[in-house]
Amino acid sequence: SDLPMKTYPVADLHNDLLSFLITCSKRSTEDPRSRGSYPQMKKGNVAFQALTMYTATEPGSYVQGLKQLQMLEHLLSSQADKYTLWDPSFPLQNGRPISVALVLENAHGICEESQDIQVGIVNLEKALAKFKNILYIGLTWNLENRMGGGCGSQIGLKEDGKRLLEWMHQKKIAVDLSHASDFLIDDIFNFLEKKR
Repeated sequence: SDLPMKTYPVADLHNDLLSFLITCSKRSTEDPRSRGSYPQMKKGNVAFQALTMYTATEPGSYVQGLKQLQMLEHLLSSQADKYTLWDPSFPLQNGRPISVALVLENAHGICEESQDIQVGIVNLEKALAKFKNILYIGLTWNLENRMGGGCGSQIGLKEDGKRLLEWMHQKKIAVDLSHASDFLIDDIFNFLEKKR
């Protein structure tokens, strides 16, 4: 047919642009090496982008997470013509700034290992107030952390993970299981079922 194909808005549910940008001050949202650059997203009709705060499970991960949150704030203020906070009450449309929401890959980055988990929850509260939405949180990445076991481990849900899940439930934030161990997944489901 000679009729133009309708282009639908696309939702990208995982984008590592923030961690890419903080690695080197000369990097920009235009850089295709990020595999999530603004031109690439627009070419792919991306109208919604989940921008990932990714941190490794290691000392100083909170600092890395904080830098990524600051980068998100910077993008929203300095590139408002390209990025805007997602408002779920408005339908996604092409031709507008990309709607963005924060997601966390590895909750280890919400506070230092030496701090009480409540410090991390307060930090999440601040991020939620600033960015309006946290779409989902993954408790772990590939390694075990204070929340539970990453993929490949035989570690389940830990006490800090339980406290974080309770907070996430109150805020209606989804849990991402993609990097969780089988044991952690089972424990999460059992914990949520027990708590109803």
